[in-house]
Amino acid sequence: MSGRTIAVDAASLAADLREKSRTLAARIREEEWVALGKREGLFNGYYDNRGRRVEGRRARGVRMTLTGQVFPLMAGIAEPRQVEQVVRSVDRWLKDPVTGGIRLNTDFGGIQPDLGRAFSFAYGEKENGAVFCHMAVMYAYALYRLRRPDVGHKVWSALYGAATNSAVACVFPCVPEYFNAEGRGMYCYLTGTASWMVYLLLTQAFGVRGELGDLVVDPQLLPHEFGARGECSVKVPFAGRSLEVVFHNPRRLKPGQYKVMGVRAGGRAVPCEPREQGGVLIRRRELSRLPAGRTIRLDVTL
Repeated sequence: MSGRTIAVDAASLAADLREKSRTLAARIREEEWVALGKREGLFNGYYDNRGRRVEGRRARGVRMTLTGQVFPLMAGIAEPRQVEQVVRSVDRWLKDPVTGGIRLNTDFGGIQPDLGRAFSFAYGEKENGAVFCHMAVMYAYALYRLRRPDVGHKVWSALYGAATNSAVACVFPCVPEYFNAEGRGMYCYLTGTASWMVYLLLTQAFGVRGELGDLVVDPQLLPHEFGARGECSVKVPFAGRSLEVVFHNPRRLKPGQYKVMGVRAGGRAVPCEPREQGGVLIRRRELSRLPAGRTIRLDVTL
């Protein structure tokens, strides 16, 4: 590399990158899709050292990885039909019967030198088919992004159930790196799952997140997640304000049945704009008008 730089028109560069993204996405969507029947399918995410496709049907059964499904879903590459078939395939081929969690891959059968060290572990241990919490939470996040909170909730709540079953997990309640074939939690302090779990619940389940400096309120909470009074809340700092966002769902409607009807702070309506994707947008300037130095309660009526 010479180290020399040139000036590039930002708009032209952005357009070029978008076109490259569309081309690559179409290639993955069409060429890496593997049908497993009329109602099931998966994305191939790997090629081995000999250039052979890794995932799909084989003589000993289906080879499937969770990672190969997560990223096409999270990136918005998968079509709606493909999303539904992936969900069915994951539920059939990757769900662990002990913990209910989602395994990292199916059993490929024996050592796979052309795929790497992971397959030197016994199946159900570490990267070879354990319930790997990090990728499972990312799968749940992708499902929420695709407006499938019913399925996403089952994925992360299975991890919660496994982690709090202390007699089997043999760990204090936490999110370990993975659960092995016996359901035991392993490597509690070597995981990025905790941050992803907080990110998932805050930005997708509660639906409180930033968007170009403004605040989005777009909940996908399930009916049973509201308390006895039909309420649930989350506290979050945003735009120099400490917010407590309280959601009211007295009729216990499901996501897709409810929408944000209004937002109030201190009894006064907070101006907000409906979003086509769901939820509402509160402009940063509106939040800056709220008093600083104390927690502001935002009441969100669904």
